Amino acid sequence: MINFKSIPFLKILLPYVVGILCAFYFGMFRNFHLIFFSCFCLWIFAFSFQKFYKSTLYFKKGFFVLCTNALLFLLAFESCYLYNAKNNNEHYSHRVTYQGQKFIATITDIPVTSEKFIKIPIQINSIEQNNEWRYVEGNTIVYLKNDSSLALNLGDRILLDSKFSSINEPKNPNEFDYTIFLENKNIFHVVYAKPNLTHLVSKNSGSFNVTSLGILIKSKLITILRNSELSQPAFSICSALLVGYDDEIDSEVMQSFSHSGTLHILSVSGMHTGVLYAILIFIFSKFDKYDRYKKTKLLFVLFFLLLFILVTGLSPSVLRAALMLSLVLIGKTFYKQGNAYNTL
Repeated sequence: MINFKSIPFLKILLPYVVGILCAFYFGMFRNFHLIFFSCFCLWIFAFSFQKFYKSTLYFKKGFFVLCTNALLFLLAFESCYLYNAKNNNEHYSHRVTYQGQKFIATITDIPVTSEKFIKIPIQINSIEQNNEWRYVEGNTIVYLKNDSSLALNLGDRILLDSKFSSINEPKNPNEFDYTIFLENKNIFHVVYAKPNLTHLVSKNSGSFNVTSLGILIKSKLITILRNSELSQPAFSICSALLVGYDDEIDSEVMQSFSHSGTLHILSVSGMHTGVLYAILIFIFSKFDKYDRYKKTKLLFVLFFLLLFILVTGLSPSVLRAALMLSLVLIGKTFYKQGNAYNTL
């Protein structure tokens, strides 16, 4: 029988997950910010009452547990609200006119070149509205007609004069809903731009954060593979296996992997993270046969797992597997026997 006292993380997660599901399926309810704040104040009172009021009351612990679960349930609604970029007052969608607009944006990922278009993920920095430039935030995707005269790279800042287009909803029943897929990534529009109305403002903008560092490393690795003597199919498969860049895989190659039941190999996942983890442990074991430097091994493995997470663009499957493996390794390093439910 499961001892629930030994798995506090599972008990904490249950009301939070239920709250996320309710927010996802039923949406937000009115005045939930006020209700959350009131519940937080009530939880502080319940905590103080249980901690400092020494008299034995049977309902005291039950009242605290009830308030904690209610707080976690409402915290899930707050998390969903904050995750939705449209709830940010400075999001660009509040200033879209669906007519021709000028806006300045930074390229946030590697541009993908096809026969007709260049697909460019961007972060919008400012937008023109009523002849005034306004600071905005938010991500979208630009589809630019393929023009060799315009060389764009990761980190470049560009000026566009185009209009924002809504994403087409599926026309057939049970068809893959690309609109919802992008909205879950906080992308609500796409932009179809013309080369003559797209101008380079500055080369690499120089803005630095942890995510941009990972994408930069990913870009360098892809460039090395692209400049090697690999054929196009081999390059596309290698880049997908190593860093999760699968945008240039030919449809015939995808179908071949799909028919053979091995399509999941082309998607960087927990399996790839596990293989990397095993290789790192094996390499370190050659230098430390008697396992004397456990903490050094921990830092060594954690560093490369973090690097792999960044290079793959914080893929959920990689992030999940890396976190699980890190917790297991931390437990082994400090001689702690972890509970599998808590780790999960």
